[in-house]
Amino acid sequence: MNKRIENIVNSLDDIFSEDWPVRENESEMRQEIIFSEQDDHATISLHLGKKIDSFDASTDDDRLTIDIPEKNQKIIANYDEENNYLSITTLEQTLEEDKRQNYHEKYTTQSRVQRGRTLNFPIKFKKAKIEYEDGLLTILIPKKKENKQKSKKIKVQIK
Repeated sequence: MNKRIENIVNSLDDIFSEDWPVRENESEMRQEIIFSEQDDHATISLHLGKKIDSFDASTDDDRLTIDIPEKNQKIIANYDEENNYLSITTLEQTLEEDKRQNYHEKYTTQSRVQRGRTLNFPIKFKKAKIEYEDGLLTILIPKKKENKQKSKKIKVQIK
């Protein structure tokens, strides 16, 4: 191998052996997501960090969306009823601006964390409850009651 290629390879080794630079707010974007199941409901817990004053939530049969405007964060829970699979995704976007006399820079950082789990029972998003306390967001999703067909009495005529 010639000397020039060897120097390039060594430079690349040096680059990838060092820690990558991390922006100050990047560590805050990493999200801890905890799944648990109880007899009558599934629970998803997320540590959001700092206190949040308000957020919006909406739901339909297979999706729950939580929008947190002050953190530029969105939490989306999807449920695949056929496979009984629950996934949760957190999306966060930060925008930094640096305005100086001769130039103007904008930095946009996006973060996405996704976790999923197969559940032991079907769930109903439309009945979900959301609790928030001291930086911990908890989503309680009740178990879907199985439709047990009741037997119907049939009148029997004997002739």
